[in-house]
Amino acid sequence: MIKILTLFLGLYSGLQTVELEVAESVASVELRLDGAPVGTLTQPPWVMRVDLGPALAPHELVAVARDAAGVELGRARRWANRKIELPEAGSATPYNSETAVLLKLDPGVRLPPVAEMQSWFSADGEPLEVLRVESTAAEVVIVRDPAVQAYLERTASFFFQLRLELQQDWDAVTLTNKEAFVATSRRVLLERGDEVNARRAALIWEQWRSAFSFGDDTSVRFISPRAAPVSRIASHGMIFNRTAELPSNKQGLLWHNALVRPLYFRPRVSDAVAMAGLEAHAGRRRRVVVLMMEGEAMGPSRYPPAVVRSYLEHLHVPLYVWKFGIAAEPTATCETLAPETLETLDGWGKVRDLTHPQLLSDEAIPDWLDRIAAAAEEVRKELRRQRVVWLRGSHLPHRITLSEPAAGGRLAGSLASVTAASVTAQGVH
Repeated sequence: MIKILTLFLGLYSGLQTVELEVAESVASVELRLDGAPVGTLTQPPWVMRVDLGPALAPHELVAVARDAAGVELGRARRWANRKIELPEAGSATPYNSETAVLLKLDPGVRLPPVAEMQSWFSADGEPLEVLRVESTAAEVVIVRDPAVQAYLERTASFFFQLRLELQQDWDAVTLTNKEAFVATSRRVLLERGDEVNARRAALIWEQWRSAFSFGDDTSVRFISPRAAPVSRIASHGMIFNRTAELPSNKQGLLWHNALVRPLYFRPRVSDAVAMAGLEAHAGRRRRVVVLMMEGEAMGPSRYPPAVVRSYLEHLHVPLYVWKFGIAAEPTATCETLAPETLETLDGWGKVRDLTHPQLLSDEAIPDWLDRIAAAAEEVRKELRRQRVVWLRGSHLPHRITLSEPAAGGRLAGSLASVTAASVTAQGVH
């Protein structure tokens, strides 16, 4: 009876043109945005302008078709700024019949049985039925400023203890192929008279491959900061290139950094972080977005960091920001930046400082590597404390709230935690 032809592929805000396909028996179509009516069409063209607002947020657009007597003939639904993956073929779960919400447990907390969680969640004041809880596989979605590639390659250089210029002697094939790496490194090291490390080349490669891993059950994906406009279907959308999922089993950050080459252009880093949040949310599993940035330059993004941070909080996607580059002063600690300095970094909030002095001495290198390892461990801890809670019905994620009886946890990506006495201690770190 009715279809919404407009596809919201990417990120959208402001006025959008919504095009409908309507059967001849339909006399009127009412459009609703997030449950509120926005207008009614009674004749062709079946097109309406809908205002999604200035900020990024998930939206539900519903078109209700009625006949001349006002009887509903059918309805169609379309999501904006929320990507829903269809169930696999043969699945017994109907499309849009369940909503996954991500819960982050406090340290030392274990969830009670599902029967005792029925009063925990609500949407628009209505209680929601908890169906099940899962500790799923996890995903880290990375947005990498193109300039960060060189800093991570420098990290790899020091990790190898070879002090080589990677651009001269290495490429992605050499770095990610054990035989090629061992042959090349042995040749270079023997030319330099370093027979000890030449004999250790295979061990060095194995150590480098797994360095700064996010965990065996965690996949990694990169979102390119380069945006491409969505034409014809909608006028204000953006989509970004992305890699396939990269397994993290025995493969760490330096491995993935070498495998995924950067594209040099004027990046839209802030917008890409929003897209990374959208992609991470779509998987309906444990998740984190990591922004690897150099300095404070974000490029000509449409959405400022504060808007993007709010959007990721709506989607229950935690965001971690790592700052690389040359430090103004030598850093000598593994701590994050002081709270009073956080908001100076282009509005990204809490930022982990991974900058290093202009000249990396033998004494400074271990500290720099320790700080990168600590940043990766922080992400691993975040993922270990997450659980996916399945709720009956289809709900906008930011309309879901955690009620007072919920204990020892918070909605992932949010800042507020609630506590109560109904959860027992267990080793969640």
